Amino acid sequence: MDLDGNGTFETSGVTATFRSTQDGTFTVRLRVTDNDQATGVATALVTVVNVAPTAEAGGPYNGYTGQDIRLDAAGSTDPGLDIASYQWDLNGDGQYDDAAGKIAFFRSATVGVFTVGVRV
Repeated sequence: MDLDGNGTFETSGVTATFRSTQDGTFTVRLRVTDNDQATGVATALVTVVNVAPTAEAGGPYNGYTGQDIRLDAAGSTDPGLDIASYQWDLNGDGQYDDAAGKIAFFRSATVGVFTVGVRV
């Protein structure tokens, strides 16, 4: 099978998996060969929609105890340009329920290194 449209049939076997990091419609080609070395080629269109976005929390960030540190997820991307929400985990509990939006603010009463995360 030619899954990347480059004209080379690089995948063999009865089945193949098509993966894309972009939304779009792609042409894939299948070539079959019989015992007498006769070949046939067929094409099919594969439509990919809603490829998952990539979250980017920015950073590293620095600040002072008791003061807000501005966090910015503007580096997050989505091939379909349809990011619907930004959710932040600011306390490291694995729950993205501490803030919402592209911009969030982190504040700590203690000195330390903290891990924050964003989900888009």
